[in-house]
Amino acid sequence: MLKLSKDPKYITELQEFQNQINRVLVQKNKQHAQTLLNDIIHQANLIDEGHASNNDGNIDPHTLRSNVVELTNLRVQLKNFLKGA
Repeated sequence: MLKLSKDPKYITELQEFQNQINRVLVQKNKQHAQTLLNDIIHQANLIDEGHASNNDGNIDPHTLRSNVVELTNLRVQLKNFLKGA
């Protein structure tokens, strides 16, 4: 089964985000960025769980779609935040 959390592009992007967060000097900004990154990881895990084979093919496309949209929004927020931090 294909998992988003195992995708090399996803892993590379997470590492890049973490490296950028580690370079942020202001602690409050660093915490906010880390929270966004944790939310990204959480959404990816929800997407993986939604596609898991142990769901017996019962995939709720509406829920998964909202997870994908939320993941996209979080990535954009974090990218924009890190540009300004």
